[in-house]
Amino acid sequence: MPYTESASCRVSGKRRADIRGIISVSVTATADEARQAVSEASGDGLQLRKSLVTYPSKRIAVTKRITVVDEVDLGQSKPAVKTVIRADAAVITADKKILSGKLLTKGEAEVSLLYVPEDSSNKAESIRFAVPFSQISDVEGLDERYDVMISANVSDCEIKPSGKSGNNTVSCELNIEISCLAMRFESILIAMDAYSTVYESSLEMSEEDIECVPQEISESCKTKASLTYYDGEIVSVMCAGAEVGKLDAVTNADGSVSVRGRITYFAYAENESGKPIYLEGTDEFEKKLPEEASSCSIDAHATVAQTAFKLTSSNAMEITADIRLKGYLFGCKSHRFISGITVDEASPLEKDCDIAMKLYYAEKGEEPWDIAKRTHTTLSAITEENDLGEEVLTEPKMILIPIVD
Repeated sequence: MPYTESASCRVSGKRRADIRGIISVSVTATADEARQAVSEASGDGLQLRKSLVTYPSKRIAVTKRITVVDEVDLGQSKPAVKTVIRADAAVITADKKILSGKLLTKGEAEVSLLYVPEDSSNKAESIRFAVPFSQISDVEGLDERYDVMISANVSDCEIKPSGKSGNNTVSCELNIEISCLAMRFESILIAMDAYSTVYESSLEMSEEDIECVPQEISESCKTKASLTYYDGEIVSVMCAGAEVGKLDAVTNADGSVSVRGRITYFAYAENESGKPIYLEGTDEFEKKLPEEASSCSIDAHATVAQTAFKLTSSNAMEITADIRLKGYLFGCKSHRFISGITVDEASPLEKDCDIAMKLYYAEKGEEPWDIAKRTHTTLSAITEENDLGEEVLTEPKMILIPIVD
């Protein structure tokens, strides 16, 4: 995904302007890797403590591009377009549905247009309008068992006046990139601890970060900034807005996740001489999410839902922007599990075969599993004998320990 870090221009001739900038490209590489884990083991008095682990078994990643061409009527309240000064577009809604192995995506893109009317006596006009889009795409292997995540972004926006005098319509052409990531998650019980009630045993342990089911992000925040005109006074403002660049996710010390990004504020105005001026400024913003993740990355985009401005002095103004964050938070959870068990049949455990039951004083917070493992009996024997239902003892109590063969 490319992002514009900065851009500048200078006039090099009467009909020529040189534009320079910095564009960064963000690339995410993923790979599925197999790991050995013990899920079943029997014989030699083996006891397993299992836990349910959810993991991504398959994934599909595709990018589709669609072109939307539409004729938009600006309405009777707006004058016809003579020259387009600025045109921005962003996807504001995007929905998806799986139909017989096909991916249906539909939504709306909002276009912000600043233009010079045909009546040159009028000042520049601004307008916003929505353009619907829909697409049915073939995605090999996709079905209802997958969790599907999509993101839609406008890569190019071209607005042209109709060219007919008195015709209040514009030709709108949008290129939209739809990125689809489909992940199929499965769950399995794997052994986290084990022991033998008959022989000495040893465990081979592994620890891996396993990707969790992505969490959808749908948040909003409000930001504001001040712009100052240092060469005179601001008489009127034709248009004010903001745009957001690349987003990053940061895990805070308390386990929460924050989204950070850079926002650029801009304004087209008029000075005391009646000449048009352009003001611009950048700032950082941060939004704390309610989700938590031990390690995470983010695939999200931000759109500016609306902006408002006010003049704070003769040469300064304040812009307020409402930002909507849409996307997904990808997190991992660390799991420690058994990858191998060795039972030494040459080293039987010492047991007092003359007794059938032991008495054990358990402290609050102890787990019946740990008690069974330490006393070389089974968890089921302890829980059934003492009518225990909880995994952790909530109070001190006397525990009967059955001696098993």
